[in-house]
Amino acid sequence: MSKKERDGIKKPRSARATRQFELGNYRIVTDTDNSERFFFEGLKASLPPDIRNKIEIVVSKKTHTKNLVIAAADIIGTFKETWIVFDRDQVPNFNELIAEADNRGISVAWSNPCIEIWFLAYYGTMPDGLTSVQCCEKFGAVFRKNTGEAYNKNDNAIYRKLLESGDEEKAVDVAVAKYKKWEKQRGEENTPYSEMNACTRMFEIVAEIRSKTGY
Repeated sequence: MSKKERDGIKKPRSARATRQFELGNYRIVTDTDNSERFFFEGLKASLPPDIRNKIEIVVSKKTHTKNLVIAAADIIGTFKETWIVFDRDQVPNFNELIAEADNRGISVAWSNPCIEIWFLAYYGTMPDGLTSVQCCEKFGAVFRKNTGEAYNKNDNAIYRKLLESGDEEKAVDVAVAKYKKWEKQRGEENTPYSEMNACTRMFEIVAEIRSKTGY
């Protein structure tokens, strides 16, 4: 330890030593403290203990949407895999946020209109053209039908329930098919991300983590 460190002067964040995880260390920056946080915490908890010790998945405290890219850029040197996760919802600069993140090398798991469209994919469907309110209502009905429970954004067991009552492999397939459809239209008609409804890139981070862990 250097004299400066002994004297209590901190190193710059990018220079701090971090534990190396065999399967990667993920930092997820989101603009909510409920559904997205509980989803990723549940994903890690679902892994066997020996696998959990080889991968780091940390969800930052709630960050205002407009500051997501700045917050992620601030830690990009500390965490190998830095992602921002947010919904289209009513975000006015949705397209600009995605473009800025891409330019800075920050991965983006966005959902349009909201993360519940990704949750619906676990039951094999991603209806087009829903508002956030309609999407939540649609998912709530499907979730109740499959679990017998009401959907609650503060349910810290949401990931486990999606896994038990739905099909994650199917969710990835459904979301990939939707994304490819919209990307083709984006290329042909220059469709902005804000109009790609229904669409999500949540499948990318989930498939990546599952591929690395084998689960």
